[in-house]
Parts: sequence; C-alpha cells; structure tokens
Amino acid sequence: MTSGPAAAGSAPPRKLYVGDGKVRIETSDAEGGAIVIADTVERSLMTLLPEQKLFNRMRRPGPRVNLVLPVDPGDPCPGWQQMSEGLGVAPGAAWRCAKVADETVAGRSTILYRADLPDGTNRRAWLDPSLRFFIRVEDGQGRETTLENIEEGKQPRPISRSRPSSRTSTGAR
Repeated sequence: MTSGPAAAGSAPPRKLYVGDGKVRIETSDAEGGAIVIADTVERSLMTLLPEQKLFNRMRRPGPRVNLVLPVDPGDPCPGWQQMSEGLGVAPGAAWRCAKVADETVAGRSTILYRADLPDGTNRRAWLDPSLRFFIRVEDGQGRETTLENIEEGKQPRPISRSRPSSRTSTGAR
C-alpha cells in the first residue's frame, strides 16, 4: 500500500493484511516499525510499536484516523465515507456517490466510483469487488492511496494480542 501526493513521491510502502474482521497495516521507517490493527466488528484500533514494546488501544478513534477497510460491493459509498471521516465517528452529511465505469487497475477488475461531497469537492475510488476493497482512492486534494502487489492468501502469524512484556501508552486517548 502506498499513499501520498499523486504527482510526487509517496510515503514508504506499507503492508496490509485482512481477515476475520480485522485489518492489519504494517509500516516501517527510520524510527522502527509500527503495526495498526483495526477491528471492524468492535470498531476499535490498536497500535503496536514492537521495538519500543508499546501498544495503544482506541475504542473510539478520532476523525484523523483514515483506514483502508472492506466495503459492501453492492453499496460501497457509506463505507467509503466512514473511512474518510474516521472509524467510530458519527457521519456527516451523506455523500452523493455514483458508479462511473468498469476499469482495470494493476491487472485487477475494478469499478470506478465518484463521490460528490457536501462541500463541493469530489473524490474518486476504484473498488475491487472480489476483495471488497478500494484498491485506489484519490481524495480530490492531490493525495492518493493505492494497494499494490496484491497477493491473496493466509496472513502471517496473528498479532492481535499484546505480549506480557508490553506496556500501554499513556497518550491523550
């Protein structure tokens, strides 16, 4: 998964794993790795910093949390809006959303959707209905997120519980 300005270089790639109602995103940078686990059933997030032996669990993530979550292929727009506004946040005014075309992205069959937002901006997203994920999203402000090198298969060892030697952060949330 890559994200960043559409015209410029992007942020370091991330790995995304999906299964059993959970989405796991792994990142790494000069400061070490981080793992974010979103539980779509509980509507919660857990952030793990393995090198620091630190974790943080948020039951009601705020609007700055922008995740890639599965959507209903028959009606993807409410899920897309919720991803953009933040997991667990009450939705704002409904987006007007419409199917634009069938397209191929990274060798995968997708459906291009366009959303017109109440503030007059618009966004585009390409849904892979077999994955139930948007594999490319443009936010209308020059940023995009793209899932690349998609491999369907089993996830590596589950990381859904903290280790006894880990400590909880005492951050603002």
